[in-house]
Amino acid sequence: MARVKGYNVPLKEGEPIKLYVDGLCENPGAMHVGLYARQEDQCLFAEHMSVGHGTCNEAEYLALKFGLLILQEIYPQPGALVITPTVSAADIKNVTSLAAKFQKPADALSDRISRKLSASMKQAPVDAGPELVAFQASLAAELNRIVYGPSIYDVQGFSGIILRPATQHLLDQNPRDMGLVRLNRLLLEDIYTTEIVPKAPVQSFSDSQLVTKQVAGLWHAKDKMQSYCVFLRKMRKSYLFDLTKISRADNEIADSLAQKYILKNSGRCMSLDHGRFNVIKQVPPTVKRSDLFNAVVSKETTEFLKQHNLRPKLLKVIQLANDGQPDEAIEEAVELEAEARKILESAPKTNEMLSIWLRNTVDIIKKSVPLMIAAIQRGDGLDVEYIAEELSRKESSGSEMYESQAEMARNGIHPLQDAEQADGEGEEI
Repeated sequence: MARVKGYNVPLKEGEPIKLYVDGLCENPGAMHVGLYARQEDQCLFAEHMSVGHGTCNEAEYLALKFGLLILQEIYPQPGALVITPTVSAADIKNVTSLAAKFQKPADALSDRISRKLSASMKQAPVDAGPELVAFQASLAAELNRIVYGPSIYDVQGFSGIILRPATQHLLDQNPRDMGLVRLNRLLLEDIYTTEIVPKAPVQSFSDSQLVTKQVAGLWHAKDKMQSYCVFLRKMRKSYLFDLTKISRADNEIADSLAQKYILKNSGRCMSLDHGRFNVIKQVPPTVKRSDLFNAVVSKETTEFLKQHNLRPKLLKVIQLANDGQPDEAIEEAVELEAEARKILESAPKTNEMLSIWLRNTVDIIKKSVPLMIAAIQRGDGLDVEYIAEELSRKESSGSEMYESQAEMARNGIHPLQDAEQADGEGEEI
């Protein structure tokens, strides 16, 4: 939590937080989890955690639990900022019941809201069909006029309403503009808890059917799984989140963050050959380097590196060496090393993987530039070009250096100490 909190990535207004989690284990054995949170195009964190000894199901539960706890620590009240306040027709889960409460208000608060609605919105069609669908859409539109209007809160009217922590937190801020709109939306949810679907600021995703079904109350949980399930259900009351089951193919980033640290001997990693089970000791990761780059590097960092592109200076070193000007080429190479180290050390760091990559890349530059200088002194133009190509690749692949370092970062490899291990990796990570 302390490390992720240090990244200090600010939230954007109106965009939900998306949390992807995955847990892996040798079943039973060492448990590892991958946690990946983002908001729109910015990465909030991408982390791996070792979480003790247990089973695959426990690891899946712990991945969700720890991911949410980290989010709660960093962004304790995301609802005040990222909830999209507009009421959609799908947000009204019991339109007949809601219309009835407006037709015959049982309290002063519902009576006051009812007076803001047209008479046609107080009697829902009896039968399901196109008319009910149209009524639901019209009711949502009229509720939005209330949401985007003056505050619906008053002390006396809400005396019997229990406000959720997110609602109370926003109310205490005496918000205006979009903050007031979000407050009205939260207040409507607190008034009509069985009619209006709460808008969750955090959308969590897991590829575990067991976890998603048990937390939703569709499957029975027992023993240790029950304690995790109860914890998450209680947490959802104070820190609102949605939980959705997705496929492993859609959960590649979180899966990749976890699986590089484990030799997976779980059931899904076994094959049946001539009547005998064979355990696949290592499952090849499926996330492409470019996918990981796009996932964990913030837009701010990407723009920073684009603005400080050193490829022209690297090409100048090659040109000077090829033109028979070794002294000038060496001088340019020394300047290149100093400038590259300065740029990488000052680049915005938004997660641990990126920080490790930057440190590893500085180490590689410290090692590569002296090799390039030695090649210049030998007059070995081919070696100079080879080293330069390894540092830069093509103009269109500015992330190439990141890609190799991201792989090492995920494995905790330091390039100068573990070069042989790093060199053995393939195209995918």
